[in-house]
Amino acid sequence: MVWRLSSAASRRARCESRFTPRATWASVQSRRNISKPCTHFFSENEQAARIAGSCFAGTMAAVMTHPVDTAKTCMQGDMASTTYRNARSALGQVYSEHGIGGLYRGGAARTARICGAFFIVDNVREAAMKYKAEHFD
Repeated sequence: MVWRLSSAASRRARCESRFTPRATWASVQSRRNISKPCTHFFSENEQAARIAGSCFAGTMAAVMTHPVDTAKTCMQGDMASTTYRNARSALGQVYSEHGIGGLYRGGAARTARICGAFFIVDNVREAAMKYKAEHFD
């Protein structure tokens, strides 16, 4: 018994084989060479690594928490609770009126503030650890 692929399956197989990247020795070597300068740069520049790490962590924190912070801010602005009954209703109402963009309104300023806070806290922590190592050990 001979199994044959259907025409849709054969088209899919041809398409996947056409767009599947083929790892050759040259492409693997070029990827290794590209990643070395970044690693080398951050290992020599500790402050640049701290800035990059703070920006990454701050951006992730802001993206994950900003919609909830927007709901909290809406509730704080509505002191009489006439528009928003609770945080969940505030989230739903802001989303229905303004879409996903409404939940992230003001996100750039908050992200910058959080990135700066992460950077400051990281530097203070590092200075405290150095001080402790020099004076108490």
